[in-house]
Amino acid sequence: MLTEAEARHTAAEHENASGSATSNGGLAGARVLICEDEAIIQVQLNRMLTGAGMEVVASAVNGKHGIELAAETNPDIVLMDLNIPVIDGMEAARRIIVNQSPCVVILSAYGDSDFRKRAKEIGVCGYITKPITSELLLPELDRIYSEFRAARATQ
Repeated sequence: MLTEAEARHTAAEHENASGSATSNGGLAGARVLICEDEAIIQVQLNRMLTGAGMEVVASAVNGKHGIELAAETNPDIVLMDLNIPVIDGMEAARRIIVNQSPCVVILSAYGDSDFRKRAKEIGVCGYITKPITSELLLPELDRIYSEFRAARATQ
């Protein structure tokens, strides 16, 4: 029996096979939560994601709100900035992974290997260094999310 998220993705993949979806077909229909405190980046991400056929279910400006919204919306993907107020992005990501298990991808200006190592240790699926363009984000997010779904399918 398919979960609701798997059913959405199966439908999106069927749509891709018929040629009616975007080139980032593995992302079409995915439900995304954006956790980013900079409004301009939130707007840019929202445009990129919806333009690729994803649904932005909510946006949070701090880690505490991100955790709450993840519980309320049950997203497939969470895009998490590290440097956000109240609860930092790394801790918010850890709590979301423990409670909801979505595909969490860090978006950060910090490209340091220590941050990447810590993110991997807590179960983050991917780490993308800012600045972010759609040419960078969408193919990388497609790759990360495809790997996440493949790993889930074998569990």
